[in-house]
Amino acid sequence: MVEFVRRRKKGLVNFILLGLAVILMISFGLDSFLVKSRQEDFAIKVDGHEISQSEYQHKLRSMEQLYSAQLKGMFEQIKASLNLPQKIADQMIEERLLTGFLNDLGLAASPLQLEERIAQLPYFGGKIDQQAYIGYLQATGMSEGQLMESMTKEIVEGELSKTFAQLSPLTDAELKGAFDREQQQAKFVAAKFSPQEKISEIPQADIEKYYSEHKLEFNVPKEVKLEYARLSPKKFLDKVPVVEADLRQLYDEKSSQLMEPEKVLLSKISFIKEPEPAKDSLQSVVSPNEKKQQTAQSVIERVKKGEDFGQLARELSEDKETKEKGGELGWKKTTELTEDVRNALSEVVTGSTSGIVEDSKEYAVYFVSQRQAERQLPFEAVKENLANELKTADAPMYLEIEADKIYDKLQGSDQSLESFAKAEGMDYKVENVVSKQSVGIPKVLKEDAIEADQGVLRKISDDEGVYFYKVTAITQEHPKPLEQAKDEIISKLSADRAKTLAKSKAEEFLKSHLSDKSQDSFKQGITTSGAEVVETSLESIDTQKAPFITSGDEAFSIYALGKEKPIYDKVLENAGSYYVVMLAEKKEPAPEDFSKKRAELIAAQAQKTSSRILDSLVAALRAESKIEINPNILNQGA
Repeated sequence: MVEFVRRRKKGLVNFILLGLAVILMISFGLDSFLVKSRQEDFAIKVDGHEISQSEYQHKLRSMEQLYSAQLKGMFEQIKASLNLPQKIADQMIEERLLTGFLNDLGLAASPLQLEERIAQLPYFGGKIDQQAYIGYLQATGMSEGQLMESMTKEIVEGELSKTFAQLSPLTDAELKGAFDREQQQAKFVAAKFSPQEKISEIPQADIEKYYSEHKLEFNVPKEVKLEYARLSPKKFLDKVPVVEADLRQLYDEKSSQLMEPEKVLLSKISFIKEPEPAKDSLQSVVSPNEKKQQTAQSVIERVKKGEDFGQLARELSEDKETKEKGGELGWKKTTELTEDVRNALSEVVTGSTSGIVEDSKEYAVYFVSQRQAERQLPFEAVKENLANELKTADAPMYLEIEADKIYDKLQGSDQSLESFAKAEGMDYKVENVVSKQSVGIPKVLKEDAIEADQGVLRKISDDEGVYFYKVTAITQEHPKPLEQAKDEIISKLSADRAKTLAKSKAEEFLKSHLSDKSQDSFKQGITTSGAEVVETSLESIDTQKAPFITSGDEAFSIYALGKEKPIYDKVLENAGSYYVVMLAEKKEPAPEDFSKKRAELIAAQAQKTSSRILDSLVAALRAESKIEINPNILNQGA
């Protein structure tokens, strides 16, 4: 296969270059290919090839389960930001594009390669039999053809990657150059020009011109004044009937969640860590903490020989809170313990000690007096909580019924909303200024009120309750008068001019010191100009934290400075300040370091080459392909 691709090397490279040219001319974002048809029997189409809903959903569920296992409780909070439906769609599109490309080349995998690759799947554990094979297809929702297509793609793509990695190998000189650039260390001195000068005298004509050109920046958004009363679902909790049969049904449904974790009756002997003595200290070569660790170990041995753990705690423990109680901590749920303590106690039998448990503050030895296994909480213990859960779930239904009655009553009444709210025991508020940017106002109420007509009673609800409200005044969007915006404009123009002045000073400084080769002369110039001296430590390009380095290209150029040309010929900007940079010191890596890393560098460069070519290939294939996505699959998490 490798030889086959090598023979077609020229055609492949030309194809990739053509694809890159197409990319420059064509926008191929996925959103432009979203299908608005009514078809729902497919997830994605790539050049007419359909990817089914079931195949897509299986991959999406697998990805969600993977993230959920890794992120635990955080998954639901950040699920929307992960955008998994789009990621899975992208992945499946790329897989299909590569599969089609490989088929067009006539590349394939042998039956033996396919069998070996399938056996490597975790499901099979290295061995395939017919029953397991059928079970895997059923579990994944894939047909045999889809599985073979997927495995073929992985095998051929792997071979293709190996070949791509060899298309542009680097010479030893190129490898060493790349190694030196990455490993060399350098430190710099820079002149920092910050826009500190205050420019308060701004001509009126400039103020008026800025106001005229940026009027929209000073627009006051539409605002409304409103009054509202809120009816909370909490008022209806006691109206929800609670039937024991319903509670028992809920108890059965939630039985797996209504568990009391394993508990242990614990005691502890603690030895508090002390600061280590300085290396040149005249104290004993055995540190106090080593002595404490040895004492902790002796406690374990003494308990094994029959001594009482409680008595040893009173005698030796340095934990003031538990020392006099014989080290007793009481019953502890294992879920409350730190991971280190939980792991140390996992195999400890009742009536024995743990090993030494170390953290940043202490060495501790634990004694397990009793254990209580994880158990199902009895119905009576959770009955009240279950009743509250049922009430909370059903109260909104009673709320909506009552809210409709109140709304009808209010519409047919001359009574003010305020007096009605007080009579009904509802929360009542007046908000004088409500805009789309307002905070502290229920979102659903704010968004509805901005579009509402003045004087009309409206009803709207969210999880917090039902709101009855009226808009009592409306102020339409309008620009601030010049006099109100004047201070803002002066501040803006002053800052801009101060920044321009700082940049001008930096450029003048660079021009006058570009030929400097002496650090002393450069620093003297900084002091004379009134700029700030900024010096960095000796670090490599990957670890450099210099404030004037904001991009990889800048870092590369700055690290290329040398004795003959120590000053960078451009003014650098970051966070509103301007820098002129001079190389202060450079340290090259030792030649023997390159020899040790040579094989690793070759492999890394080969991987980078392969990745770049594959990325370019996929991009080119996308640009030439017709891609359709059923919008329902991307909107399902919204």
